[in-house]
Amino acid sequence: MNELKFHEQAMQLDIIKQENERLRILLASPLRSELKKMVAEILSVDSDPYTHQLVINRGARDGAYEGQPVLDALGIVGQILHVGQTTSRIILITDVSHAVPVRIKRNGLRLLASGSGQIDRLTHNFVPQSADVKVGDVLVTSGLGGKYPEGYPVATISYVSNNESREFMRVYSTPIAEIDRLRYLLLLSTKEPVSIFAPKPQTETTPTEAQTQVNK
Repeated sequence: MNELKFHEQAMQLDIIKQENERLRILLASPLRSELKKMVAEILSVDSDPYTHQLVINRGARDGAYEGQPVLDALGIVGQILHVGQTTSRIILITDVSHAVPVRIKRNGLRLLASGSGQIDRLTHNFVPQSADVKVGDVLVTSGLGGKYPEGYPVATISYVSNNESREFMRVYSTPIAEIDRLRYLLLLSTKEPVSIFAPKPQTETTPTEAQTQVNK
């Protein structure tokens, strides 16, 4: 019995060490100084294979807001879609309804990274045949659209097909964030937290004795 308890305690200690290491790596990820950060934990993941969304343990009470960018220790994960008081729903960059403006880090060329519905692939439509895109190019947020701050890693180009019979290239990339291994996330913010509670109405005050003396 004592040996069984010992092994169980050893497993719990190992789990705690792993969690602490994940948090340490997450908090060490590079952030621009003007951006505030808040750690969130994933509560659930949608089981629908065509909907890439999850729920975290942060809500409006914590200062979370719709459209807030979310990342892991490596790169952009997605953004907050809906906010409740204590939880929020996140849409991942791989969801078919999500797109993020990006640029190639090597040359600044702007692209749009759209979710493909596959956890390991983003698509890039309407890329001209003449565009300078290469396998291995790193894509970072462009800052356009105002949703994501500029310069954060998004994906790496994994496939380029420049068949001259087509007007546009076929281009795919692989997300840099570990989308299928997420546990803790960082919420980025340039906004001040807004309270979900209405301010208390001001009560009428009665004149002080000094004011009464003046008014006489």
